[in-house]
Order: sequence, then C-alpha cells, then structure tokens
Amino acid sequence: MTTQNLALLKGLSAKMGYLNHRQSVIAQNIANADTPGYQPQDLTAVNFDKVLKAVDKRSGMAK
Repeated sequence: MTTQNLALLKGLSAKMGYLNHRQSVIAQNIANADTPGYQPQDLTAVNFDKVLKAVDKRSGMAK
C-alpha cells in the first residue's frame, strides 16, 4: 500500500467516525424527545468533499 492510499483511507475513516458520532447524537435526541426542556443537539457539518480534495492535492492524486 502506498502513502497516497493511506491519506485517502484516513479521510474516509474520519468521515465514518463523524457519521458514527452524529448517529449517536441523533439517537440521544430521539431518546430525549419527550423530556421537558431538552434541547436537541447536532454536530457541526463537515464538507468532506473539500477534505478529500485537500488530501488529494497534498498526496499528488488530484486530476
């Protein structure tokens, strides 16, 4: 495996981690939907297209 592939895999792994955490936050929102005064939470959106393009540029894989 080349180092170029590692950078891409790190980006994909980061997205999977983000989505996993976001799913947990949404599940908490659903679980607490009937709790008086509960404020739903969410994560700050990340533009992973930009992240992957930046990884491509750094690794020399950009087309």
